[in-house]
Amino acid sequence: MTLLRFLITVGLLAFEVSHAQAQDVPKLQFVAQELLYLDQQHLKEPSGLDAQQNFGGFWTVSDGYAGLYSLIAPSARIDAIHHLPYQGLEGVSAGWTDGVHLMVQEETNSIIVHNTKNPENTAQLPLSKMDGYETISVYFDGPETNKGLEGIAVDRGEQRIFVVKEAQPRLLIEISSNLDQIVGHKKLNSKHGFHVRGLKDHNLDISGLYYDSHRDALWMASDRGACVFLYDPKTNEALRLEMHFDGDNAPDLEGIEGITLSASGEFLYLVSDAGRASSLFTFRVLD
Repeated sequence: MTLLRFLITVGLLAFEVSHAQAQDVPKLQFVAQELLYLDQQHLKEPSGLDAQQNFGGFWTVSDGYAGLYSLIAPSARIDAIHHLPYQGLEGVSAGWTDGVHLMVQEETNSIIVHNTKNPENTAQLPLSKMDGYETISVYFDGPETNKGLEGIAVDRGEQRIFVVKEAQPRLLIEISSNLDQIVGHKKLNSKHGFHVRGLKDHNLDISGLYYDSHRDALWMASDRGACVFLYDPKTNEALRLEMHFDGDNAPDLEGIEGITLSASGEFLYLVSDAGRASSLFTFRVLD
């Protein structure tokens, strides 16, 4: 085989592999936007989202109010409010035990554990009190308190817990199932696929997190990037997903702070903290 033919063969193989990988990457088709600013119920800054396991609605929290909300959609009606002793909540995920919900508190970099069936046992668990914190403490040093934990996701099958530090640096942290140990961490750098054209790396954040058991992957929302990443923790690689809109109806996604999937994986949901324009967005996942 001549050198030229060898190079052509290698190039064709590389193209076929990359083309096959591209075909496997899901795309997002915009379906609907629903306003989600409910002043009377103090849901003014929705900052986390998780689909209820029976898919009767969603769980959400508000940055500005100490409450866990059960939300019925598409009517954007609050079904119940579970009052909490902690404010500044930035993410929510149901645990593997019925009634248990995990949230993150950015200012203290803590996990809040609440059981809707036993609400008096709500607990605040700072990362700094967990075994292994010394491996990540350097990333939390300094006076900046607005670049802390922003999202939480639970792998209910394997009982793994993930939290994400928003920025400076972007950091994925795995926590033990009994919430007392830092198991591992990974930086979410530009070289891993976290980049958005026109946005400087230090401005790109991760503001929402959801674990997808079908793909064994994490869906990540970016507030400043106004986009969604699909991240493979095994390879430490992320892909920014294409979003498709019909006509001129592309919504403003800046401010998205929560992300979740339907039980079937057919729909992706985002929630934004955008003042009176705060919204619940629905996308169809096209594999």
